[in-house]
Amino acid sequence: LGNGGVLLELDSEEAATWINEAQHRIQFTTALAPEARIKTRLYPLMIQFVPLHFVPDRDNELRHIESTNRLPHGAIDRAKWLKPANHHSPSQTCRHVLITLNSAETANKVLTNGLIMVSAHVTRHMRLTTILTEADSYRAQKNHISYACPQEFNTCGTCGGRHKTSTC
Repeated sequence: LGNGGVLLELDSEEAATWINEAQHRIQFTTALAPEARIKTRLYPLMIQFVPLHFVPDRDNELRHIESTNRLPHGAIDRAKWLKPANHHSPSQTCRHVLITLNSAETANKVLTNGLIMVSAHVTRHMRLTTILTEADSYRAQKNHISYACPQEFNTCGTCGGRHKTSTC
């Protein structure tokens, strides 16, 4: 790669599952090069209208969101406000937050079901560069094509609503 990194392409889902386990990553990178690091693919979502008393840099708040929404432990990698606090009006009661998830399945679940955050059900999302939608999920899931998708409705890549992106 242009940054000096190496792109590792695996030939099966089993190999990808294997390399994603912590002890296997350590074994693999130690054998490859002790200073090597494997970067996990992350899926950013912008969540709109989050109450201001949410503190995105507190790990316990992220774990609470996971448990409240029945997401796997550690599914939320990180969160941050989109704009710095000094760019908001004093009367503002909510802001937009960027939540970064560590799996496509979790990102699609959040797009479909929304999130409960700080006792508020937040259902409005905006797609950022790597969020999977019905239109492009076949690329991430082996043998997944839209006409065979078990989901009963389309998920908009712009707003997360139950319609095709082209009609938004």
